Amino acid sequence: MSDRLHLIMPADFPTGYTVPMSLYIDSPMTEADHVSQMRVFAPRNPLIEVASFHFVPQRSLPRVSTRIR
Repeated sequence: MSDRLHLIMPADFPTGYTVPMSLYIDSPMTEADHVSQMRVFAPRNPLIEVASFHFVPQRSLPRVSTRIR
């Protein structure tokens, strides 16, 4: 695990219907040092990959907020 990766979501939630999640990575997003993709997996879900996000150097920030199931 990297200290540049930050995941914010509740440690405990009553149901798994929708769980708020924020994910961001400390990155300068230059051509030499950038994040191109983030993928979120939930091993206990019927569909293991629950989200995939793509980023462009110098044009986007590697951070997302959403609700997952």
